[in-house]
Amino acid sequence: MSRKREEAEVEAEEAEEPEELEEEEVVEKKVKPKKPKPEKKKTERKIFRNYKISDEGLTRLRPFCERCGPGYFMADHGNRYACGHCGLTLYKQNEQ
Repeated sequence: MSRKREEAEVEAEEAEEPEELEEEEVVEKKVKPKKPKPEKKKTERKIFRNYKISDEGLTRLRPFCERCGPGYFMADHGNRYACGHCGLTLYKQNEQ
């Protein structure tokens, strides 16, 4: 057992002593320059898309939903209006 203890002590001493490092070439890492952040585009508020402001006052560009009531605008899909809240669809009448 004494031999194993001696070997363990020698290993511990070797671990504590720092090994002398040979001078190695220092490799510099290439650092890419940071890209500038893109600027955010300013957009108008969504509520202003639903109204037209004129000298006479405000006019609604799209109708309110008949089921949901005031405050729920219907989406314009070319030939129809659709409510995103309840799913009501009203078709536009063709003017010919």
